[in-house]
Amino acid sequence: MTSSKKAWVLCSVLGMSLVTGQVFAQQVETDAQTEQPTAQSQKDRDGVQREKAVKAPKPNHRYSTIAETAVRTADGERVGRITDLAIDLRNGQIKYAAVSIGGFLGIGDKLVAVNPDQLTLTHGEQGQYFSFDGNADHLKNANGFAEDRWPNEAENLSDNAEADQQNSDRQETKKNQAQRVKQVYRASELTSMPVRNLEGDELGSISDLMVNLKNNRVQYAALSVGGVLGLGDKMFAVPMKAMILKKEQDNEFFLLDATPELLEQMQGFDQNAWPNKAMSFEQEAKQNKNSES
Repeated sequence: MTSSKKAWVLCSVLGMSLVTGQVFAQQVETDAQTEQPTAQSQKDRDGVQREKAVKAPKPNHRYSTIAETAVRTADGERVGRITDLAIDLRNGQIKYAAVSIGGFLGIGDKLVAVNPDQLTLTHGEQGQYFSFDGNADHLKNANGFAEDRWPNEAENLSDNAEADQQNSDRQETKKNQAQRVKQVYRASELTSMPVRNLEGDELGSISDLMVNLKNNRVQYAALSVGGVLGLGDKMFAVPMKAMILKKEQDNEFFLLDATPELLEQMQGFDQNAWPNKAMSFEQEAKQNKNSES
């Protein structure tokens, strides 16, 4: 083969290789473009799943983390905020949430006793808030209650005019009852409440409450023992039924059948790992007494 023919064949081969390379590169680019939406779709699906997971929060929450949380209607309108929880100490039930409506910086606002079944804790683009299952008018037109006269029951929020009138009558009765018998206590009253034993020794104080927003009950009271200003203290998940609220003159405190020695022997919980359930406090106390006898 002459040198000119060799050169021509070499050029032909190089040309075909160049064309083939361009076609292959275009095919790879096309495949990448067709695969990109699939990857994005998967990312979107993962995002939706994460959003669903966020909107289904755990049932147990510390009272301190939900106080002052905004209340919104289903369409996102902010209608108030949670100022406190009313708790029946006989069974630990959350009777109602005190929702502040209107006003400015707590001045001129109206307090409404809302049934906890009408509130759902939600996490979304607007952060954490309680979703109210009625409309804004239900809260704005509610009778409400005075700051110094907390009712024992939630207000019946209804569209029915007759029910509203009956509700008004019930609220007046509740105000009169509240003056005679105090059945509920505010969560804010219970936190920082001192705890003493049968001998009168001060064991510690209640630092927070763990509440279950699914069954609307207090899971336990967090008893803080020792430490200084919350540092270095030991925490115990005490069931509400293990304590009795007592009053001496103007001082209120919880009475707990325990000793400082028992608390020193018992294992508490870490501030960064709050348990979901109360500890077997009564069982621990009985075992300790049996070991001493």
